[in-house]
Amino acid sequence: VTQQISTTDSTGRMMLNILMTFAQYEREVIAERIRDKIAAAKRRGKYCGGVPILGYDVDRENKKLLVNHEEAQVVQYIFRRFIQLGSAKKMGQELNEQGYRTKAWTTKKGRVRKGGEWNTGHVYRLLNNRIYIGEIAHKDESYTGEHEGIVDRETWGKVQAILADNKPIKVAMA
Repeated sequence: VTQQISTTDSTGRMMLNILMTFAQYEREVIAERIRDKIAAAKRRGKYCGGVPILGYDVDRENKKLLVNHEEAQVVQYIFRRFIQLGSAKKMGQELNEQGYRTKAWTTKKGRVRKGGEWNTGHVYRLLNNRIYIGEIAHKDESYTGEHEGIVDRETWGKVQAILADNKPIKVAMA
């Protein structure tokens, strides 16, 4: 934009294409660095942002997850009760009937996000979130987190076994 490149001749179009190629290269290098930085932070067990999850509050200054003891009791109840029910749909219905809501939080800009009704997606996300056992997941790897876990490993293992049994079996077509 700041250069007087004329696109009416072949030399000007070539220069424009060279500049666009370097701009694309620079954008890709920046994206790689950001991905690498996030991966390194997660390997060290750091919380890297996102929507806060039930059971934790975010200390924005120190970029850490702090246990919200009132919500942590709800999370522990969900894990224990799921072992008894064995169904995310029933679990979501029960939570809604008892008046429980998903995480309510305030954004950095001060917007209030109210908690809503539970559905099976919310229940599955909660039950599969390794943050609850004190770990940070990145891609297919899991690392020890800086935060305190809410759910013990035995309960986590039981829930994961039930979830694995509940997965539909994919039949290969012959």
